[in-house]
Amino acid sequence: MVDAQRSDTKWPGIFKSTTGMVFFGTPFRGAGGLDQREMLRAAQSQYAEDQVQGAVLNILPPGNESLIDLTAYFFETRRGEDKARVACFFEQKSSNVGVILRESRIQKFVVDETSGCLDQSESTEKYSLSRDHFSMNKFGRPEEEDFQTVCEVVEKMVEQSPGLITTRNQEHCSSEQDSFRVPFRLTGLPVTGNFVDRDQEMRSIERSLLSSNARDQRRIHVLHGLGGIGKTQLAIAYARKYQERYSAILWLNGNSRDTLVQSLAAFARDTEIDGTRESTISAIGHGQELWEKANAVLRWLARDGNHRWLLVFDNVDRDYQAETEDQQAYDIESFFPASDHGSVLITTRLPHLGEHGSATKVTSVDQEQGRQIIRNNVRACLSTS
Repeated sequence: MVDAQRSDTKWPGIFKSTTGMVFFGTPFRGAGGLDQREMLRAAQSQYAEDQVQGAVLNILPPGNESLIDLTAYFFETRRGEDKARVACFFEQKSSNVGVILRESRIQKFVVDETSGCLDQSESTEKYSLSRDHFSMNKFGRPEEEDFQTVCEVVEKMVEQSPGLITTRNQEHCSSEQDSFRVPFRLTGLPVTGNFVDRDQEMRSIERSLLSSNARDQRRIHVLHGLGGIGKTQLAIAYARKYQERYSAILWLNGNSRDTLVQSLAAFARDTEIDGTRESTISAIGHGQELWEKANAVLRWLARDGNHRWLLVFDNVDRDYQAETEDQQAYDIESFFPASDHGSVLITTRLPHLGEHGSATKVTSVDQEQGRQIIRNNVRACLSTS
């Protein structure tokens, strides 16, 4: 288990999938009942010569530094709430060592309770069996009391295994998301201190982007309306309110093709995401370096495990389908990451962009909201005068 935790490549899945371990007379603190010579002879009497590893037996005397270190390393694998269950069975009867060694009758406890239990904490289950050391795992009939004891322990481990695996997977996902976490910043955003809550529109965004119904699928919400109506401020308010829900929030200036690529490249620079040769968007009319960085961000967003991001396209107002050609207009879908995960929020004057997902039409504020805006502006003027 120590090796499996250290090298998942060499022992793939072993550590993560092990939910229970049973030890029968395992000498965690050495076998005090036999000296090294006796242990070797006892092993040779029970197993074929090629099955006896003398080097392993060398660490079994009590106080052996290698055994102490190995036990300590094993303890390190058992940190955390999701550790595998451990059950230690120890002998209640002394062993007739003399028979095995072909000498006069000698009765000894080979591995006593102190050595046979990993530790004395509650995380280690301890059970005694009415057996000597050499019959700890040998049972004649299913109805034997000791066999029933072992069965109950193993069955309980099996019952609890699915819950333990679920917990580990959740922790793994959480840890994986932490590796993609990027601090949320408002730098460069047109934040106003006089924003008035738009509860109805906010609930519409929440239903679309925070719904658990499409947990592993991409969610897209479009805020459309006249210029200056408050779409950007509403998007900022949503991002600020739910920033802890997302591992990364990317705010892109969608005013033109150039500003969009520059926003992606700036994020790549700030987060040190490196570009590679493959491109998912065309580099026509742009510096190759900017496009490489922009494409690197889109690939980063598409990576497995990186699914809790929010991508905000702000001010996507140029219609690439318009009859009059606009070199700076673009197909916004070509800038979506290739994977089917994450969340996208778009602010635009173009209602037809709502075809990409759910949409909310942002209209003028009602009378009460208007009065609140006036009150906020007055307070702001008074505070600066």
